[in-house]
Amino acid sequence: MRFAIMGQLSLAPAARDGTGPYAGLGLSFLGARGGRGAGYLCAVLGLEAAPGRGSGWYAEAGLGGGVRVAAGWRWRRLPAGR
Repeated sequence: MRFAIMGQLSLAPAARDGTGPYAGLGLSFLGARGGRGAGYLCAVLGLEAAPGRGSGWYAEAGLGGGVRVAAGWRWRRLPAGR
């Protein structure tokens, strides 16, 4: 079992074109049946397409109880006028 909570900070939140970097910190807990669990500090660095628009790709890499690599597509609804 793995549980993590993270906060992320976009370094270019209003960028509507190109890419925007982001960074994140958090805590995770790693546990297995019959063994002791362990807590870890997590850190990620990532890049996302046009953070100021509603959707786009993202890719990130990080550490925290092991190596983390993720890529995907995000959907979000932004307020009108943004």
